[in-house]
Amino acid sequence: MILPAFTQGIYGRLRQQAGADWQHYVAHPFLRQLANGTLPEPAFRRYLTQDYLFLIHFARSYA
Repeated sequence: MILPAFTQGIYGRLRQQAGADWQHYVAHPFLRQLANGTLPEPAFRRYLTQDYLFLIHFARSYA
């Protein structure tokens, strides 16, 4: 089931306009491996570290 929020509104329009770029993004090996649990541990640790740092700085700028 696809939620209307993913097909309508600004998100749906932007995703549709992105075309092949969106497909390349969602088919990227990193995302596929992350989704199915086969991402190598060092890559997963780096991803978590980068995400953590992003969220820390995002929270500071948003405060």
